[in-house]
Amino acid sequence: PGLGLVLGLAFGVAKCRAACSGAASSSSSEVVAASAAAAAPSQWPSIGSRPSRARRCTASAAGEAAASLAIADAAAAAAVETGPFGRLPGSPALALGKFDALHVGHKALADRARALGHEPWLLSFSGMAEVLGWPQRLPLVAPEHRPALLRSWGDVRERVLPFQEVRQLSPEQFVDLLADTLGARAVVCGSNFRFGYRAAGDTEALQRLGREKGLTVAIEDLVPAADTDGTNPAQVSSSAVREALSAGDVARAAQLLGRPHSVCFRRASPTAATAAATAAAAAAATAAAPRPSAGGDEEELHVEFTEPANFLPGPGRYLVSVAFSGAAAARGNLEIPLGGDGSGNSNGVARLRLRLRQWGEARPAPTATADVTFDGGAAAAAGAATADEAGGAG
Repeated sequence: PGLGLVLGLAFGVAKCRAACSGAASSSSSEVVAASAAAAAPSQWPSIGSRPSRARRCTASAAGEAAASLAIADAAAAAAVETGPFGRLPGSPALALGKFDALHVGHKALADRARALGHEPWLLSFSGMAEVLGWPQRLPLVAPEHRPALLRSWGDVRERVLPFQEVRQLSPEQFVDLLADTLGARAVVCGSNFRFGYRAAGDTEALQRLGREKGLTVAIEDLVPAADTDGTNPAQVSSSAVREALSAGDVARAAQLLGRPHSVCFRRASPTAATAAATAAAAAAATAAAPRPSAGGDEEELHVEFTEPANFLPGPGRYLVSVAFSGAAAARGNLEIPLGGDGSGNSNGVARLRLRLRQWGEARPAPTATADVTFDGGAAAAAGAATADEAGGAG
């Protein structure tokens, strides 16, 4: 709906509430109800619904009017606090983007939002692949990891809007959504940000429209993504992170992310090693692992990981840290095999081998989940060594 319809809805609810209360002017609660109506256009049913009983109120029916007024207040409060289109609390500054990787460039946007003197929020969109026909793929950051990661940035919060419900908004309507519906005080974006139907709006349009709505608009330069030798002029992007991971370059990915890449596996199935573990593998594992305490036999532990929640690096063997649910962390060699079609798709399966002496008695349960952090670089490229040649954990 256009801005005129939204304002009309707001005026109608405010007029009805004035009749209910018998007041000549709106009270503060009427202002909240009017704002909630403005934040609830009919094409966005997830925002909330208008208080239909308020239409029934008349000056002569005091009891029914009071009940309708209470319902309107409750609906207004719900619209302010809940749903993807609910009004954000406090004094929010919105960083705009896709935020798949949560890389160093995204953190720079959140830091700039905070520097403007407001509470930083990331505003992104869900369902873009389905709507636009893009190939489906796992996210770069597991949903299980996002809350803690954003807290580590200084308690940054996130709001995700359904792309299907905003894709046809004009640039003007999109900025109305930010200011009037979500209650933004400021917005921050990268210099390549586009918005509105068919990406009709650019950063200049955002600055112009933002000024008209009283928004502070900050445009950030893209963060350069130099290689470790400082020669690569490319920019940090989620696509660059995926390319690095697909190539097995977890060190490059860590540079772009500002942290080691982690994968959440929703199932980890441990088994004891069999006699197939050769003497060469045992020697390699012993050389790489911390020396065991005197006494007691060592046991090698094999774990198969399945059901990854986010993007896996390309096929190869990697030195990793592993934290199982209900058990202490350990280090080991993680093997991500080639898929059955040889395409480099591992089909979501990865295998770990580590020394049980590192665990003591804390063997993970058969239904454990696992967080795997690629913090040791690549142990070997795919096909460069057999599983036995790769050795055990360090």
